[in-house]
Amino acid sequence: MLGIRRKPDESRMDYDVDFARLIPADDRVISMETRADEGIELASSQLFGNVVKVWLAGGTARKTYTVTVLATTQQGRIVEECFKIRVTEC
Repeated sequence: MLGIRRKPDESRMDYDVDFARLIPADDRVISMETRADEGIELASSQLFGNVVKVWLAGGTARKTYTVTVLATTQQGRIVEECFKIRVTEC
């Protein structure tokens, strides 16, 4: 797990998940799937090299949500990373 990150409840923010440290240098991420707990909006996700950018919006203040990113590499690896989002009031 990548730890707990914070997001104000009215904000739409991006979070990066870097898979480069988890796969060999001669491999690369070719596809990804992202999931978020019910209650927070997974606005979009994009792949930039070995980094997945996850955009989140909404959520209920004082609640914590789990976001999961599943990456598939060119050489056939399937790597899962997750992090928690703690929604705060501004």
